[in-house]
Amino acid sequence: MMHMSEKECTHIITASFILLCFIYFTMVTGLYFGGNKMSEDSSCCKFMIAGIIALIVFILTLIILNCCNKPKFAYFSEESGIGVSKIGKSKEYADVEYFCFLDDEKKIDENMFLGCKKLIMVKLPNEITEIPKYTFAGCGKLSDAEIPSKVEKIKDYAFLGCTSLAKVSIPASVKEIEKYAFANCRAIHTLVFNSETINIADTVFKGCDSLKEITVQSENATEFYENNKKWLNTMSDDCLIKSNDKPDGISMRELKQGAES
Repeated sequence: MMHMSEKECTHIITASFILLCFIYFTMVTGLYFGGNKMSEDSSCCKFMIAGIIALIVFILTLIILNCCNKPKFAYFSEESGIGVSKIGKSKEYADVEYFCFLDDEKKIDENMFLGCKKLIMVKLPNEITEIPKYTFAGCGKLSDAEIPSKVEKIKDYAFLGCTSLAKVSIPASVKEIEKYAFANCRAIHTLVFNSETINIADTVFKGCDSLKEITVQSENATEFYENNKKWLNTMSDDCLIKSNDKPDGISMRELKQGAES
């Protein structure tokens, strides 16, 4: 089944509406200027009334379809095709710019800040062990969100489209980062891994075009590359990997060439 973007659907609906209006008013104008006999004919009046009713029904139908059936995206990128449905209770935080959790909270809700475009900073609770799906997806102004030291898993789409995040430090406690967790975070330029062993999905950093430096707790950069090449190959060739044996960094280009030789 072919899926159209929201923009394409809007264009088709608008074109249909304009076409229907054109046809209807052309017919009404023809009847009006077709002579007194036609304009005085009761059947013509009935035709015009029926047309007006049909036009009103058509407009109401468009409004209902637009409000009820149109997919709601809090964040969508036509370039990558990544979208997140607008579900959850993020509306209550829509105008929040700074948010601080209580330190004794042990979990946060899925979708909690989904699409909260005004959110700039959040202080996560120290006791949480995972960041749920879609938690900050589409928070374009979020620039300060330190991941607590007890987090073990960052779930799907958690920070998708957080285009103001510049530096991300992954604590040693993190064992897994699921798909698209940081996808399209286009401002990230520095990434720090404080753990030697971590399971990272291939699409986690897809679209992070500004990422130029990755620091890892690994004795050997080549070994780290071999163990993570699926997601690392989505990085630019100029991106540097800094490890214990390469403190000044080695470029992705060199690592790729070394793997091919």
